[in-house]
Amino acid sequence: MKFSICLLALLYWSESIVVAQEFGNQPASQANVLDTVEIDLGDRSIFYNRIEQPILKPQKVEAETPQPPPVVQLTAEEEAELRRHESLRFESLFLSVTAYPGKGSVVQWWNENGQQSALSSIDFNHLQHISDFEWNGVYYSTLFFVDSWSPYFTEDDGTNPTTEPIPPFPQTENGSSTFIAVVISEMTQPSAQEVASLEALHAFYDANRIKLIKQSQEMEAARLGQEQWLEANPPIPKDTFVNYFLIKKPSSATSMEPAPLE
Repeated sequence: MKFSICLLALLYWSESIVVAQEFGNQPASQANVLDTVEIDLGDRSIFYNRIEQPILKPQKVEAETPQPPPVVQLTAEEEAELRRHESLRFESLFLSVTAYPGKGSVVQWWNENGQQSALSSIDFNHLQHISDFEWNGVYYSTLFFVDSWSPYFTEDDGTNPTTEPIPPFPQTENGSSTFIAVVISEMTQPSAQEVASLEALHAFYDANRIKLIKQSQEMEAARLGQEQWLEANPPIPKDTFVNYFLIKKPSSATSMEPAPLE
């Protein structure tokens, strides 16, 4: 691929300008191919076909009359739900998470004081598929970056398990989810709003635990099934064809001539 980029760069800095016309898996018509360069990548090739400059006919563009937006008739239930949704307070919850399957998660986020952390009893593998939730009159828009921890997720060749201890995740006597903030200094003290957001998330998880776990298990099973199918049916490598033509580049000397003195 580096060679192909260099090829186009050399063509550009010559006396012509490269105009890429087509880029895809179909070769150009042999009738207008002037030159071809093949880049062999082993299981597939990239073909750069220099073609004749096409004669482009001007296209007549007709002004479109703007159409009024369609009128949507809502049912009484839909109108009530719309009004209820508009009455909610909106919050955002963006978290970076290392999930320890079946044990808990290390949760991190950032505010004006820098990075903040908390230890949660929730396995966030069960929450990474949600994009929003509601709790106590607040609508939360969520974005969770979840990395599932493994004892073999190390910096070596992955054959030696790590000796790093698992964090002491908090637990409750009744089995409900909970979290504790990791406070090192005043700069790592989460705000009251951040604490409230995490409390809402944990309460939402407890209220929907069975459904959330089932959804995450179904998604994981679908992912593994897709991986197995692709392993049994690997995609066939296809050649790539880049069809281009050259046009004369304007002379830079004329554009840089000084203006005549009056």
